[in-house]
Amino acid sequence: MRIITGLAFALLFAVTASANFASKIFELESGSAVQTVKAGDTIQTMVFKTQNVGTVTPYLLKGLHCDCVKKDKAGSCTVSGRIPAHTAGGDYDMKLDVEGSINHSIDEMWLKITVIPMSSPIEVISGSKDQTVTAGEPIDTIVFGFKSGLGIDANFPKGVDYSYDVETHTVALFGTTKESLFDNEYDYEIYETDEAGNKLFTVSGKITVLHTPSETSIETIENATQEVIAGEPIKPIVFKYANAKNMSIEGKPICIERQVNSNEKTLTLTGAFPEDHGDGEYTIAAIALGPDKNDTAYATIVVKHKPALVDLELISDNATQTVVAGESIDPIVLKFEGSPKIRAEGVPVGEFLFVTNPDNKTSKFTGKVSPTTVASEYKVSFIAQGDLNSDTVYATIVVQAPSSSSIAESSSSSSEESSSSIESCSSTEGSSSSEESSSSAESSSSESSSSSAESSSSAESSSSAESSSSSSSSVESSSSAESSSSAEESSSSEEHTTVVQAVAVNPLHVSMEGRLLQIAGVDYADVDVFDMQGRPMVSFKQVIGSVSLEGIRQGNYIVRVRSGSMNLTRRIVVK
Repeated sequence: MRIITGLAFALLFAVTASANFASKIFELESGSAVQTVKAGDTIQTMVFKTQNVGTVTPYLLKGLHCDCVKKDKAGSCTVSGRIPAHTAGGDYDMKLDVEGSINHSIDEMWLKITVIPMSSPIEVISGSKDQTVTAGEPIDTIVFGFKSGLGIDANFPKGVDYSYDVETHTVALFGTTKESLFDNEYDYEIYETDEAGNKLFTVSGKITVLHTPSETSIETIENATQEVIAGEPIKPIVFKYANAKNMSIEGKPICIERQVNSNEKTLTLTGAFPEDHGDGEYTIAAIALGPDKNDTAYATIVVKHKPALVDLELISDNATQTVVAGESIDPIVLKFEGSPKIRAEGVPVGEFLFVTNPDNKTSKFTGKVSPTTVASEYKVSFIAQGDLNSDTVYATIVVQAPSSSSIAESSSSSSEESSSSIESCSSTEGSSSSEESSSSAESSSSESSSSSAESSSSAESSSSAESSSSSSSSVESSSSAESSSSAEESSSSEEHTTVVQAVAVNPLHVSMEGRLLQIAGVDYADVDVFDMQGRPMVSFKQVIGSVSLEGIRQGNYIVRVRSGSMNLTRRIVVK
């Protein structure tokens, strides 16, 4: 832009008012036609009132512009803009050529701008380079002028941006900070560069944002409590938060992942526990960290171990074997998979046990058949029960009668038993109970102390298994602490096995309901009732299900129930 000098500017401006324009009017309505402006800054806007004006041709400094608006014959022209920041200091004369719309004569309107140059390569033209605002509020626009190359290193708060104006050699920082911002300081740097991009001159600034006081909260909105099987994915746990600047998780297992959605203000936990994970319970705390206070929400995951499918195989070659009553069977070896509870059903009466080796997953079934067991073929079922399924294998134990001498001895013993009194039968029951180590202490004490019919169920398990020579029994394997001490002593320390004493169960059950004697476990039975001195009171033959004792006075009695080779003797109370 050339500098026009030596003109009588004031005189020309005064004459221009309206007299010399004949029928056209172009006069200053607001602003000043003579101004002093710092390089890089905006001029004071000048507004001209026009009438009968055709064309206005401006000759202005770069960065300034003239905009005219016409309505019928009247109108206005506005001169505004920014002086380029790299403009040299001095007086600048500018003009507007105004052509009339009637006679088309052209007159000149002169303007004068005195420019004050920048004293350094980069300067703040307007606004403060260091500002403090509350989140949600706009910053005051900051304008920097620069003479040559420019670079910016900045971490502006969200909502604040900048723009270059190449024509005026300025850069402006502007915008409204986000309401969600928390206390923070945002530093920025504006610098001059040479052609190689090297920093030559630097101006630094800082925008400090203060949070808007708010209530921080968090709640569990989905699956606050759940139970899951190891290996299966958990149901997504969703927390909803508000006004939190950060999130923290406590008690989260490493296999559970977190995802934060800042748009929806949610925290989601997903994942799965390993398949070999055992039972456990986890309480997870999600903490919303706020600018003024924190809040916490909780979720609970109960993990259950993954049940394994059980499998059972008989691996010894003695699935079918013969044994003499009173002697031990050949051990039957079972191979299992999973963690089953193994039991045997259909076992001949005797004393049997399982010896389990968890290392090689085998269980050995061994024991001794009772001398009084009836010679017969017994089909034994070995059942492995797991959480999801069960598996069964079978073996056959053929029991043979003992030798003639053993039979004679057994007959003599049997003969003595039959001639004994009811009192001795009662005491025999007690001794039988003590001989069978499988009977529980609770069952034994229940029989010796109870005087009511209601306690009959606990006493039944202690009845003589030896007298039940034709019945089969059930044997169960367990690794719990309830195993008897004698069984633990017999376990192999090398194999780390657990031994459980077998239980022979008499199927006969007797109970009293009022004056009705209930009999269960057999199709029919003979019933004999004695007084406490052993004197016969009444007998019933072929009783099915129950028999009435209405004809007997109230008091304590001994009842003997027989069905085939099985019998049960116990005390009852008739009320």
